[in-house]
Amino acid sequence: MKEVRSQLVQLYRQQPDLFPPPPSATDMLVQTQLLSTQLFSNFFKIFSNTFIVFLQVLLVFVLTIMFLANAQAYPQVGLLLFPSFYRRRADEILSKCEVVLGSWFCGIVINSLFVITLSGLGLWILQIDLVLAHALLAGLLNFIPNIGPTTSVVFPIMIAV
Repeated sequence: MKEVRSQLVQLYRQQPDLFPPPPSATDMLVQTQLLSTQLFSNFFKIFSNTFIVFLQVLLVFVLTIMFLANAQAYPQVGLLLFPSFYRRRADEILSKCEVVLGSWFCGIVINSLFVITLSGLGLWILQIDLVLAHALLAGLLNFIPNIGPTTSVVFPIMIAV
C-alpha cells in the first residue's frame, strides 16, 4: 500500500500544473478594460443591425397588410409612375401577371397536395413514425423551390435512423 501511495505522490509531482497561477490585479484590470471597450464597440454594431432588421420586417408586414386591405388602390397608384401613354399597356401587363401568378400558385398547391399524399403513403409503407406531420411538412416545404423538397427528407431520415 505504501508503494502505491509513493508512486501516486511521485506521479502527482511529475505532472504539470493544471491550473495556472491567478493573474495579478493589474493584469485583471487591463483585461477588463480591453473586454469593456470591445463590448461597447460591438454593442453599437449589434444594436444597429438588430434595429435595421426589425424595421425591415415591420415594413414588410405593414406593406403586406396595406396591400391586403385595399388591393385595388395600390396598383392604380403604381400605374401613375408610368407615362400616360404607357399606363394602359402597364395595366394589361399587371393583369396578365396577376393571372399567371394565380395559376402558378394553384399549380404549386396541387403539386403540394400530391407531395403530401405520396410522401404520406411512402412513409406509411416504410412504417416511419409521425407520418402525418412529415407529410404535411413535406407539402409545406414544397413551396420553397429547390431547397424545400430536399430539406423535407431530413426529418423523416432522422426519425428513421
